[in-house]
Amino acid sequence: YTNSVNNGSYKVNALQGVASFYSNPPSGIQNTTHPFSETRFEPSPLNRVLEQGSPGTDWQLA
Repeated sequence: YTNSVNNGSYKVNALQGVASFYSNPPSGIQNTTHPFSETRFEPSPLNRVLEQGSPGTDWQLA
């Protein structure tokens, strides 16, 4: 994912930018609807990891 504004500021529409980039990617980058990983944590103060996915449709959490 690239952005024309590279000043280090917070990007409020970053998720839309990533989705747009991967829906029509440049040569050498795979087209995917899940270009991110997810992590599921337990609902406790310890916040331990219960499940972890990876980028790509086949590796998303159910």
